[in-house]
Order: sequence, then C-alpha cells, then structure tokens
Amino acid sequence: MFCGRKLSLLRKFVSFLDISMPFVAGLLLVEISFNEIALQWQHEAKRLHATASSAFPRFLQTLPSTSGLISNEVSSWAVRDGSPMPLQLKSAIMRRKLAQIKTDDPSAIIEIQWTRGQWKKWYEKNVAKAEQKDFLYRTKTEEEKDEMDVEEFFANHEQDTQILPDSEISMLLESIERRHSSLVDDKCRKASDERYEMAIVWMRYVMSEVGVIPSDETSWSQCVDGDQKLFEILASHEGLSDDGDGEDTKVIDVYRNSSIRECRRAAIILERLSARTKQVMERWPEVVALKIIITTIDEFFTVSVSTPQIKIATQIENLVEVCEQWEMMADRENSLRDPLGELRKLLVEWKKMEVRCWSSLVSKCESEAKQRAQLVAFPLFESLFEASTPEMEAAIIPMSIEWMHNATLVDFSTRVVTVQSLSRWARIAGKEVLATQLESASRHFGIFVGKVEQRLKEAREPAENSLKDYLKVVKYNDLNLWNIKVSSTKAHAKLYKIVRRFKDAVNVELNEDFGVLQKIDGWTKKVYEQNENAEQKDVGEELAKRIRQATSFASKIGEKVSILCETTAIEELSEQTKTADEAIRTMINYIGEDEEKEKQQGYARNSRQRQIAMVIKEAQAIGLNARKAVLLNQESINKRSIIEVLSHGDCEKEIRICASGRNIVIQKANKIDQQVGVSTRKHLSGMLEMNSPHLKLSVY
Repeated sequence: MFCGRKLSLLRKFVSFLDISMPFVAGLLLVEISFNEIALQWQHEAKRLHATASSAFPRFLQTLPSTSGLISNEVSSWAVRDGSPMPLQLKSAIMRRKLAQIKTDDPSAIIEIQWTRGQWKKWYEKNVAKAEQKDFLYRTKTEEEKDEMDVEEFFANHEQDTQILPDSEISMLLESIERRHSSLVDDKCRKASDERYEMAIVWMRYVMSEVGVIPSDETSWSQCVDGDQKLFEILASHEGLSDDGDGEDTKVIDVYRNSSIRECRRAAIILERLSARTKQVMERWPEVVALKIIITTIDEFFTVSVSTPQIKIATQIENLVEVCEQWEMMADRENSLRDPLGELRKLLVEWKKMEVRCWSSLVSKCESEAKQRAQLVAFPLFESLFEASTPEMEAAIIPMSIEWMHNATLVDFSTRVVTVQSLSRWARIAGKEVLATQLESASRHFGIFVGKVEQRLKEAREPAENSLKDYLKVVKYNDLNLWNIKVSSTKAHAKLYKIVRRFKDAVNVELNEDFGVLQKIDGWTKKVYEQNENAEQKDVGEELAKRIRQATSFASKIGEKVSILCETTAIEELSEQTKTADEAIRTMINYIGEDEEKEKQQGYARNSRQRQIAMVIKEAQAIGLNARKAVLLNQESINKRSIIEVLSHGDCEKEIRICASGRNIVIQKANKIDQQVGVSTRKHLSGMLEMNSPHLKLSVY
C-alpha cells in the first residue's frame, strides 16, 4: 500500500523533487519504525508462547564458541523433555556435555539422569522385544527358527523416533566411560558430530525468532560463521557434492544406512521409467499393471533418504517384478525395456554393494555382541539410584562381580569397562566409598583381559578366513530378477552359518580362565626404583654425602636379606608338587586279568601316595605345616582380594595377580583329587589354612 502511494506521489510531483523526496523519505522512516515495532511485538509474543508452552528461559547469556554463538541456558532448555528439539539433536548436545564433565563434579548428575532416562526407554523396549521373540521360538520348529534368525540378521532396522538407537545410547555411555576405543563405527560418530552442529544452528534459529540475539555486528558475524560451518559440513556430505571421492566410494552398511548418491541415481532412472510408462498408458489406459508401476514410483519418491538401502532395494525389486509382468505381454512399441534394463543394472550394483558389506560381518557381529553387553547392563546402573540404604549399596558389589564373572569370551572386556563406568557414575552421585570398591573390582578382573582378548582373536580367525573364501566366489552378474532373489537367499543362508559358528565359538563362559594362575612378566622393585628423568634438586654437598651413605647401607642390608631368604628349597618343592599333580592326573590303562589289574592298580596307588607323602614331608621341612583349629574365612579373603586393593598404587598389577593366585589356590583346595585319602586331603587343606593369612599379609 505504501509503495503504491509513493510511486503515485513521485509521478504527480515529478517536477517538485525537492518537496516530494523529503516527504517520501519521511514515509519510509515511518514504515521502517512500524515494521521494527511489529517485529519486536512478534518476537515478544513468540517468546511468551515459548515460555508458557515449554519453559523457555526468561534470562540468558550468549557466548562465542568455535561453532558460533551459543547460550548455556538455551542448551539446558533444549534437552528437556518439553523442548521441541528432535531427540537425536538432544542426544548430540548431551554427548558433548558428558564428554566435558569432571570425575567428581556433582552438577553432572543432571546429564547422568537424562542419559539414564533414555537408556531406560531403550531397555524396556528391547526387553519386551526379546520376550516376544522367546514366545515365537517356542511355537516354531528348528528349521523355522533358523529361517527367522537369518531373516532377523539381514533385516532392515526401523527406528522409533521416541527412542534413541543402539549406537546413540552407546555413544552416550562411552562419553562417560572415556573409552580409548569405541564400539560404534566412525560413520555413526561423525554423523553425531554433524548433528551437534545442526543442534547449535537450531538453537540459534530459536534465539533469533524470540529476539534474544544481540543486535551488534560481532554477534551476527558469529552466527554467520556458525551457519557457514554447517553449510560446509552439508556440502561435504555424501550425495550433496558431485565429488567422486566422497563417502560413497567406501563400504556402506546397506542394512542400516543408505547412500544419497545411489538414491539420486535411482530417482533419475525412475523418472525415465515413469515418463515412458505414461506414454504407454495413453494407448492402454485400462491396464492395471501400468497404473501399479506409476503408483509404486510415486511411493518411492515419498520414502525418506535415511531409509536403509536394503529396504529401498526391496521396493526396486517389487517394481521390476511388476514391470516384467507387463513386458511379458507388451510388443516392442509399448515396451519398457530401456529404462527397465537400467533399473536391473542398478539393482545388481546394489547387490554388489551388499556383498562388499559382508566383508565386515564378523567384526560387526563382535561389535554388536559387545554393544549388547554394554546396553543390557542397565539394571546394574538402575540399582545405583534405587539404593537408599548402606545394605542396598553393599549389594551392588556382588552383583557387579557376578556380572563380570558370568561373562563370555566376546563380551568380557566390555563388562569390565561397564563396571568401571558404574564406578564413575557412583562417584558423580556422591557415593565415594562404593565407587572406590567398584573400581577395585573392575581392575581385579582387568588383569584377565589380555589373555581373553588373545583367545577371542584366535576364535575370530577361522570365521574371517571362511568369510574371505566365500566372498571370492559369490557374484551377482545375472540381470534376471528370479536369479537375483535365489542367489541372495542362498548367500544369506551360507553367511549366517559362518556367523553362527563364530557366535558359538565366542559365546563360551570363562570359568576355566579364572582358574589359571597369571604370570608376572618381571618382578621389579618399583617402590625403590629411581626415576632417571626426575629433576635433580640441589641439596648441598653435606646432605648429598649422607644420602649416598644411606643408599650404600640400604644396598648392603638388601644383599644380606637376599642371602637369608634362600628360595632354592621352595622352588624344588614347587617342582615336586607339579610332578605329583601330573602323576595323579595321568590316566593308566591296566592290562591283563583282573588279578593283574588289581596289582597294577595297587602299585600305582602306592606310588602316588609316596609322592604325596614326600611333598608333605618337604613342606614341613621348610615350615609349611598344617593346622586344624581355626577355619579359614574364604569369603573374607576373596572380598579383600577384589575390592580392598589400592588402585593406581605401586606394584598394583603384581599385587592383584598374587591376590588372584591366592583365591585360585583356595578354590583348588576345595576340589582335591579323590584319589588322595581323606586324612591327606585334610592335611593339605590345613596347610593352606595355616599359610593363607601369611599370604594375605604379603599381598597387602
């Protein structure tokens, strides 16, 4: 309206510019003032609405950052349940906050509680899903169970928008754990970092809509810098650039992700197919197959680009099947062979992408098992917040120990790290004593991680070799849809057999590993070691002289003590005990008649009894006697060995190995070979009960 009047004034008074121009300028100033007032009213109305509907902060402060202008108050508001921010953007912000918290920062309990809430939603959903699967298993035959397992393993995974996916929950937990290695692949981690930049831009947009961004030039330049950073990320993202060296050249997990570039290729081919089909429909409007083709193509363009590529490929397969029905009765003039041929070639290329994805099946299966162990530990963490009495807190310790002790070969290291994370949660929650005990327990089981990981590596090699050999022969070259489906079904069945054998090999319990004595690489006197890189302080000539004299005197004392502590006898006793143990465990095949067998059995029994008697005699000679009065409190010793060893202390690893060895000896004493007589077994147990207190003192 104002613009039309200004133009009419200029036309009427074109000869009086010195009068009309100031008047028009005044009108512009009035218009700008009204627009500014209206904009301020609009901002205030939006801010009042945001405050009333989602508790938007009334007072906030903006700060510069590498991602542009941010506000801590808006960040705290955005991650609340009432905030309209998408859930995965909230997760990206919370992950960044968790990575910045300190170990003993009590204010971090807010982030911990948010993570706990999202983890609880995931756990409840997946527990219900597992129960439903168990019910279906009870009603199926073995062949049907195998078919269900194959279908589930190669299925596309749809995600609930109200529940975070497995990878997001795992990254939140890893931010608290401070892991050196992640259970989530690099692509998911990169996507989470990109979502953090999107979340920052989302919050800046909200701040601009409610008018809380300062109007100075510096603040707006920071906003522009942050937006530009997001645009650079989007420009370098796959499919948004025609650069041939993008992420599409890498292996893509077609069961969980998709390639935007491949979707664009499919869209171009489907547009040609749609145009050709519409031409044919003008001549054959009554044919149902042509209408179905058009409808299927329209449905394809409504699918989200984030849909797993294997699901999109299924839609392409269905479309090709409908097109082939038309091709069976169409002549050359009405044929769809040109765009249909391109679509078949695209489908074959997507199947080859699936084959390339199979190369990482074993490592993906291992990562999923470890991630599953990490996520199903939720009841252990929930008990930390439900514990309201000292007795309930104390019960968490045996629960954690049992959680690690019942581990399998594939998830043992993850369970140890889980208890370490539980210790960190307890410390943030203000339960320092419980946190210290949990940390000690995790470090006790941590001494077995190296050996278990070596066994896992040995179990993984056969599966990886079988997978490599199979991938050398599997090919997709035939453009016939039926042959593609049959080949895909056979390949899935073969691959699942390889994966199932790998799962059977790595899902074994570790009870035997916990009963093997650990080796100490080299016993070094770490307490008395002098750090060569330590800074030499000027203590004066007189004091330095006394230090040298004290060092020399201590060295002489150490030499004398080493002479007194002669270890030859105990080493000989150790070898003699090993020989007797091997003799008892050796299986003897008795031959001849019954009388001869009885004689042979008597000779063998007498020989073994003499060996045991010699072991007891030599043990008594060096002071290892037996006692039968006060019984040994094995539970107390095990408890002290696991949760009362000082963490991060000198010789900690050696102390824990010795404590573990003592516990193993106690367990072995309760399972002495039945060939040994009752009195002999009691004597050996008495020797252990007499000397375990001395072992306890030497360990601590």
